[in-house]
Amino acid sequence: MLLQEALLLAVLGYIPGFLISVGFYEVASAATLLPIVMKLERAVFLLILTFVMCSVSGAIAMRKLQAADPADIFQ
Repeated sequence: MLLQEALLLAVLGYIPGFLISVGFYEVASAATLLPIVMKLERAVFLLILTFVMCSVSGAIAMRKLQAADPADIFQ
Protein backbone atom coordinates (compact mmCIF):
# COMPACT_ATOMS: atom_id res chain seq x y z
CA MET A 1 0.00 0.00 0.00
CA LEU A 2 2.88 2.33 0.75
CA LEU A 3 4.37 1.79 -2.71
CA GLN A 4 0.99 2.43 -4.32
CA GLU A 5 0.77 5.75 -2.52
CA ALA A 6 4.32 6.61 -3.57
CA LEU A 7 3.51 5.91 -7.22
CA LEU A 8 0.26 7.86 -6.98
CA LEU A 9 2.17 10.81 -5.56
CA ALA A 10 4.68 10.45 -8.41
CA VAL A 11 1.93 10.80 -11.01
CA LEU A 12 0.18 13.62 -9.16
CA GLY A 13 3.48 15.47 -8.77
CA TYR A 14 4.62 14.88 -12.34
CA ILE A 15 1.57 16.41 -14.01
CA PRO A 16 1.83 19.95 -12.55
CA GLY A 17 5.62 19.81 -12.74
CA PHE A 18 5.43 18.93 -16.41
CA LEU A 19 2.98 21.73 -17.16
CA ILE A 20 5.09 24.29 -15.28
CA SER A 21 8.25 23.18 -17.07
CA VAL A 22 6.53 23.46 -20.47
CA GLY A 23 5.58 27.02 -19.50
CA PHE A 24 9.19 27.76 -18.55
CA TYR A 25 10.34 26.33 -21.87
CA GLU A 26 7.98 28.74 -23.66
CA VAL A 27 9.22 31.72 -21.61
CA ALA A 28 12.87 30.80 -22.22
CA SER A 29 12.21 30.28 -25.92
CA ALA A 30 10.51 33.67 -26.23
CA ALA A 31 13.22 35.45 -24.21
CA THR A 32 16.20 33.98 -26.05
CA LEU A 33 14.63 33.43 -29.49
CA LEU A 34 16.09 29.92 -29.46
CA PRO A 35 14.05 26.85 -30.47
CA ILE A 36 13.67 25.29 -27.02
CA VAL A 37 10.97 22.61 -26.82
CA MET A 38 10.05 19.78 -24.47
CA LYS A 39 10.77 16.61 -26.39
CA LEU A 40 8.82 13.41 -25.82
CA GLU A 41 12.00 11.49 -24.93
CA ARG A 42 12.88 13.98 -22.21
CA ALA A 43 9.35 13.96 -20.79
CA VAL A 44 9.27 10.14 -20.65
CA PHE A 45 12.75 10.04 -19.11
CA LEU A 46 11.65 12.47 -16.40
CA LEU A 47 8.52 10.42 -15.73
CA ILE A 48 10.64 7.29 -15.31
CA LEU A 49 13.03 9.13 -12.98
CA THR A 50 10.07 10.39 -10.95
CA PHE A 51 8.75 6.82 -10.59
CA VAL A 52 12.20 5.55 -9.57
CA MET A 53 12.70 8.27 -6.97
CA CYS A 54 9.26 7.77 -5.45
CA SER A 55 9.69 3.98 -5.43
CA VAL A 56 13.03 4.27 -3.64
CA SER A 57 11.50 6.68 -1.14
CA GLY A 58 8.59 4.28 -0.55
CA ALA A 59 11.00 1.36 -0.10
CA ILE A 60 13.01 3.32 2.47
CA ALA A 61 9.81 4.22 4.32
CA MET A 62 8.74 0.55 4.31
CA ARG A 63 12.05 -0.56 5.78
CA LYS A 64 11.76 2.04 8.53
CA LEU A 65 8.18 0.99 9.18
CA GLN A 66 9.20 -2.69 9.49
CA ALA A 67 11.97 -1.77 11.93
CA ALA A 68 9.69 0.42 14.08
CA ASP A 69 8.22 -0.84 17.33
CA PRO A 70 4.40 -0.82 17.09
CA ALA A 71 4.11 0.37 20.69
CA ASP A 72 6.16 3.48 19.85
CA ILE A 73 4.01 4.33 16.84
CA PHE A 74 0.69 4.58 18.72
CA GLN A 75 1.89 6.53 21.75
